Parts: sequence; C-alpha cells; structure tokens
Amino acid sequence: MYLEKYRELLVNVCRERTVATYESVPELTTSDVLWRHDVDVSLNAALDLAKEDNIYGVRSTFFINLHSDTYNAHSIESARLVRDIQNLGHKIEIHLDAAYYGSFDSALSLTQVLEEESKRFHRLFKVEPVAFSFHNPSESDLKFTAERYAGLINCYSDYFRQEVGYVSDSNGYWRYESIDESLKINERRPIQILTHAEWWITTPLAPRERIAAALFNDAMLHLEGYDRSIIKVGRENKSDLISDLTKSSYRERGVEAFAYIYWPTGMS
Repeated sequence: MYLEKYRELLVNVCRERTVATYESVPELTTSDVLWRHDVDVSLNAALDLAKEDNIYGVRSTFFINLHSDTYNAHSIESARLVRDIQNLGHKIEIHLDAAYYGSFDSALSLTQVLEEESKRFHRLFKVEPVAFSFHNPSESDLKFTAERYAGLINCYSDYFRQEVGYVSDSNGYWRYESIDESLKINERRPIQILTHAEWWITTPLAPRERIAAALFNDAMLHLEGYDRSIIKVGRENKSDLISDLTKSSYRERGVEAFAYIYWPTGMS
C-alpha cells in the first residue's frame, strides 16, 4: 500500500462516486461513499493523508481516539493537528476505545460512556460529534447493532452491515476486497471505505515496519519541538537535531536505526 496507489484510488472513487459525510446517514444514495480514516497510531500521519484528500477534493472523516496509546489527543500539539485537518475541509468523529473502559454489559453502559466522550470531544475540539466507530472491536462490541447510541451514528450498526458496502485496509492489507473490487460489487449501494494513514507511505515497508516508522517520525517531531523551545530561550542544548534534520538522509538513517532495535537482522 503506497501513497501513489492511494492517489489513484482517490481519482477512481471520485470519478464514480460522491464522497458524503456521516450527517447523510441513513439517507445515503447508491452513488455515495463514506471515506473514513480511523486514527489509530499518529495524528501527524493523519494530517499527511488529509492533505492528499484535500488535493483531490475529497472531504473525508477522521475518527480520533481520546485514549490512544501512541498519541495524546488532549495535548496542545494534537489540538493544532486536528485543527489543521478540519481546516482542510474534513470532519472529525469519535474512535471509541472500548478496551479502555472494559467490556460494556448493556446498551446503557455504552450510552453513558459515549455521552462522556462526546462532552470531552466537544471541549477539546469545539465540535459536536455525530458518529462513532469502535477501535479494534471485539465480538462483544459488535453485538451493539443499533443505528445510534447517545445520539451518535454507530458505524457498526445493522444499517451499515446490511445496506452499505464495506472495505478496509486493516493491518496493512485489504479485508474482503480492494476498493476497486468493492466499487463493482456494490454498484447499486453506498460504500463505507475505511483507511488508516500509517499504511499509506512512499517507502516499501512491511506493515509492522510502517508502524515503527510512524512512531519514529512522531518522536522526531517531538524532539524538534524540544530543540526549538530550548533555542528560543537561549539555553544550552547538546543536540544538533534541527541542523541534522536538514540533511535528507537523516530520517532514513533514523528509521533504519530504529528498525535495527526491533529487527536485529535488518529490515525485511
């Protein structure tokens, strides 16, 4: 899954379909497609894909996890990244990490959690969410099939399972079929396309290595921020990171070094 192929998919989908947002559910037409990005690993990577979508006139929807292990949705930097995504014309919604709360034993417990997350989402990003998707849904999560909970559209409801086509790049591979195949199979009904930014890159890497690269790049951005803050106040800084980052090979060398820690035999 390479970025150039992603651009081709944007062109192909937009040629045949109209990209809708979740406010249109359940009045989607047979020509509509919902382009959904679950932000599992990196808001920086999500912004990169948001820019690609914008170039091709696609108004997609980014589902943000308020309890991610790899990015802090409550930080100042995250708020900036989310604003940048919104300013490109995209929507943001809730990516619910049910594992954070344990299993839900009833629709009431799920509703109560979603009400809490909706309030927090509004405080952080100044928007009212209209939909939610489960993060890594378990079998027990998928038992909640109503169209809405806490007033939010459920992306795993019976409506989506029965009336809307679905294609996903989960774990770095197409599940069920590719987007091109899905367009043919679901010619007479709307489609929900789920993509994850960390998979769509320019460098050929295995799925696990793509995750490592996304985490490494986020760490480098944090280090850049640290260096700038030290330079701004005129304090001594032993790092020469910012000047090193101007060298085109720096990030590549860094990814290789990072990969070596986890794959002593080198990158596969």
